[in-house]
Amino acid sequence: MSMGNMRLINSSADPQEVMNFATKVCKNDFYLGASFLSKNSKEYRFKCVKAEDNEVLTPIPGTVIPTGGATPTPAAVNKS
Repeated sequence: MSMGNMRLINSSADPQEVMNFATKVCKNDFYLGASFLSKNSKEYRFKCVKAEDNEVLTPIPGTVIPTGGATPTPAAVNKS
């Protein structure tokens, strides 16, 4: 489902896989990346963000937003 820059992903996959997928989909649509909005059961809501929107990309809690380089493992992420 797509409503402009909003995305709804229904998935039972690992949250990091969902975050990676959402980021890839948004980048394929010429956005900067995906910003997590909410989760309800297996439904994840994201907003695709453009660079000029001056918005922060928010990952699913406990995950990281993948970049062009190597994606750090969750153990390497500072959760403070």
